[in-house]
Amino acid sequence: MQASGVAGGVIVSSGPYEGWEHIPHEPFNDTAGPFYHRHTEDGSLLCGFTPLEKASNKMGIVHGGCLLTFADYCLFLAAREKADPHEIVTVSMASEFVGMARPGEAVEGRTEIIRGGRSLIFVRGLLSGANGPLLNFSGVAKVMPDRK
Repeated sequence: MQASGVAGGVIVSSGPYEGWEHIPHEPFNDTAGPFYHRHTEDGSLLCGFTPLEKASNKMGIVHGGCLLTFADYCLFLAAREKADPHEIVTVSMASEFVGMARPGEAVEGRTEIIRGGRSLIFVRGLLSGANGPLLNFSGVAKVMPDRK
């Protein structure tokens, strides 16, 4: 892996997410994921991961908490790009589950900045899987003041 862009991400050099970025040293995200991101040809942010069996619930589908964690990752990256070079934190997130995924099926997330100000950034997004939409979400990120 080599150093790259968003939030200290590094470029993945092999595997199904070769060429995507991964943020190292994020133990919780790596436990749920690992999660990846890249920019598409039109410049939009695309996030992705392939849930492992450990991310499933007793019904054999990907646990909602795992999808919510991935949605927060997508929200964070979108807001972080808008707030660069400042750090951000998620202050609220709303969501609706509209589908289900199974372990081993790739999940992707796309986001849109609705409004970005000096202190708050409003984001909405959609997670999709092999069978269509999985989770609709929106959230607000707070731009953190510089530490002195």
